[in-house]
Amino acid sequence: TSPGRIRLEANLVSQALSLNPLTIGVPPTPVNIWPPANAPTVRVVSVAGTAAPADPRAAMVNTGDDLTLTNTGPTTILLETASLATNGTVTVFIKPRNGNQTNYQARLLGGTINLATWQLQTNLPLGHFVIQARAVTP
Repeated sequence: TSPGRIRLEANLVSQALSLNPLTIGVPPTPVNIWPPANAPTVRVVSVAGTAAPADPRAAMVNTGDDLTLTNTGPTTILLETASLATNGTVTVFIKPRNGNQTNYQARLLGGTINLATWQLQTNLPLGHFVIQARAVTP
C-alpha cells in the first residue's frame, strides 16, 4: 500500500474522524459540494514545457508518474483559470512525498475573466511531489 491523497467533502465534520496526516476539517459556508458551472477554476497546463494531463491520477510511488522532469534549475509552471477575475489570486502548493509543502503565488501573464494564463517560476524539489493550485476571487 502506498500513501495517497483523498479529498473528503461532507455536510458535517465529526470530531471522532481520525486522519493521518493530521488534517483540519473546515465546513464551507454555505455547504457547496457541487460548485456551479461558472465557479472559478484553475488547472496546471504545463511544467517545464511538458503538458500536464487533464486528469492527473499518479500515486506517490516510484513509478507511474503523471510527468517525468529532468530539469533541476528554475522551472516554469503554467496555469490557466476560467471565471476568475484577473485581480484574483492563484496559489500553487508544491508538496514533496517526503518533506514540507511550500506555497507560492502565481503571476498573471494575461487574459480576461473568461480565460487567463498564470505563471510560477521556482526550483522544484527532487524526487516525487504533487503540484496543486487554488484560484480565489477577490
